[in-house]
Amino acid sequence: MATVALERDGSATVQHPLDRVLAAAADAGFRGVALDWFTLRAAERAGSDASAVADRVRALGLVVTDLSALGLGADASTDERVSASMARRCAALGIPLCALVLGVPPSPAVDDRIARVGDVFAASGVRLALEFVPYSAVRTLAEARAVCGRIGHERCGVLVDTWHLARSGGTPADLADLAPSEIACVQLADAAPEAADDPADESRRSRRLPGDGVVDFGAVAAELTKAGYDGPLGTEVLDRRLAAQLPEAVAEACFRAASTYFPA
Repeated sequence: MATVALERDGSATVQHPLDRVLAAAADAGFRGVALDWFTLRAAERAGSDASAVADRVRALGLVVTDLSALGLGADASTDERVSASMARRCAALGIPLCALVLGVPPSPAVDDRIARVGDVFAASGVRLALEFVPYSAVRTLAEARAVCGRIGHERCGVLVDTWHLARSGGTPADLADLAPSEIACVQLADAAPEAADDPADESRRSRRLPGDGVVDFGAVAAELTKAGYDGPLGTEVLDRRLAAQLPEAVAEACFRAASTYFPA
């Protein structure tokens, strides 16, 4: 589930206190949650440090599956500082994965940067999850697999987002030859029949619940089963209409839609 409102420039408005979002997820039936950097930092500014958030997560019977997202852009000077800050929070919260998005095209120099930040996270027991995004520097599943293969899957796996898979021209069949070790985590969201003119805006504001669009989630489930994947599955339905609802309604809708294809 996602309860932040992402804007066209990539900024975000945190809609609800983290404690309420966590409770809504647990009440809906989720066993785990993904945290985004915006929501975590908002909770910290409100007085809840990472240890307090971790206590609340455990009290609700949840785990945190991943943190989103580390972005690597043209300026490499902050890589180590930002990575250390995020890795420290992952360690405090017991988060095993941190999503990675590239804003610069892959190259030997960029591979070195990923490897270095991967080492920072690995020292805290955290693996990177490279997200392919059709409007980013790594646009397709094949491109993400190539990067992760060079870095090493133990440090960096692929984050499979079904909306990104659909909008990058991929199909569930593309998941068939993935090894379980390649997949870091899977995010579920459906796509409208017609792509919008602005893919970034559509991704951040107009996704659909699983089953409400063109993605064949029955095939997604079948291919992931064939691949032997048994890791985290989450919903990332970034949609302005959902974002306007209360977190309890969002959690219930996301859990109900995902459970149709992936029974709890």
